[in-house]
Formats: sequence, structure tokens, C-alpha cells
Amino acid sequence: MFHLPYIAATYPDAAMVWIHRDPVTTITSLLSYTWDVPTRPRGPRAEHAKATLDLLHRGITGSLSSPLLKKVHHVLYADLVADPVGVVAGIYEKAGLKWSPANEAAVRAWLEDPAHRSDRYGKYRYSLEGFGLAADDIERRFERYVETFGIPRDPRPAGVA
Repeated sequence: MFHLPYIAATYPDAAMVWIHRDPVTTITSLLSYTWDVPTRPRGPRAEHAKATLDLLHRGITGSLSSPLLKKVHHVLYADLVADPVGVVAGIYEKAGLKWSPANEAAVRAWLEDPAHRSDRYGKYRYSLEGFGLAADDIERRFERYVETFGIPRDPRPAGVA
């Protein structure tokens, strides 16, 4: 969503989907992931966290005022988890594509395949600890985004206040 005008200009017929999830969960996960990889950023964790938070806030806030936003199919992550087949069918409908029993069967087969389970490598634990950020501050910064799309708050992982 950070480059919405460029995507729309390059691919005018693209079906764009934006999956919305609680920003505290998303940012905590992203920070932990980007810090734990071998190619992690250099410098203090708190500086990395602040720069990441600022970048995400600018990008999301900028996209909220884009007239192209109405071309995007908006999906709540909670809805995707609760009804993945229904959500994918809705994406097809929004894109003007035909949804068939074969499509549904393919999605269900993919979901049932143990190789696609989100926990197939174990459950990754992440936390804001050491990043110099508080969940309340993230919530305040992204309040407009959360309200715009009616994003439900996730239960806070251990270590996230």
C-alpha cells in the first residue's frame, strides 16, 4: 500500500488486496523478524524500531488519503483466519473473477496440507522488549488506520503491554 499509485499505474487491471491486522501485533512481529535475521539492521534496536515505526506510519497514513484506496479489496486478518475460503471467494468476486467449485476445492486442499500450516516450524514468539516501544504508543499512532478499517485488537503476546 506504500506504492499504491505506482502499482495502479503499472497494473491498471490488478486486483489489489490489503489485509488489515492489529498494528501492535504486526509491528512487534516485523521488528522481531527483521532483527533476528542474519542480515539485520546495524545500530541500536530502539533506532531500528523508531525508523521502522515512522516508515510504516507514513506509508499507511499516506495511503489512507489516496483516491485509489477504493480500488483495493480490504480484508480483516481475523476474517481471513476465521473463513479463509469465504475471504478468497470474496476477493475473486471483488476482482470480477469467476469462483467455482474447483477453486474452492483447491483452496481447501491447500489449507488442509500440513506443509502449509503456520506452525509447521513451531510457534515464533516475539516481543517489543528491547525495542523502546510501548503497545499504547503504537495504538495511538495508528488509531486512524484502525478506526478506518474497523481492525480488532489482537490479544497481546507475552511481553507486549
